[in-house]
Amino acid sequence: MEMKEMHMHATSRRWLVRILALVAISVSILSFAAPEKSLPTNSIYQLSIPLVDQNGRASQLADWRGQVVMISMFYTSCEFVCPRIVEALKRTEEKLSAGGNGRVPILMVTFDPTRDDVAVLKHTAEERHLDEKVW
Repeated sequence: MEMKEMHMHATSRRWLVRILALVAISVSILSFAAPEKSLPTNSIYQLSIPLVDQNGRASQLADWRGQVVMISMFYTSCEFVCPRIVEALKRTEEKLSAGGNGRVPILMVTFDPTRDDVAVLKHTAEERHLDEKVW
């Protein structure tokens, strides 16, 4: 491996570790959200972002309030880190369900909503064999 390739590989690995840490933090934070309590003003659930899934169903972050949810950012045209994030989440989901912890919903939010329309999201979910009941 050339020095440039080694540096790119190390940089990519550091980014992947950072992203996975953010996913873990998101899961941890979201698992403690109690539906009967009022939300702090800096809660992620206070964000009123219109979300649309790969089937065209509209939702909001608040719909997942009080549940354990894995959340990550991505975009479908990402060719390196984003596919690794998806695979890491798939492995995590498999281990959680195999361990008797049930199915944990996974919410992937795109950085590129202009290009990542419903059809593109649907194609990506099918291409990556993502279970629509979870993803």
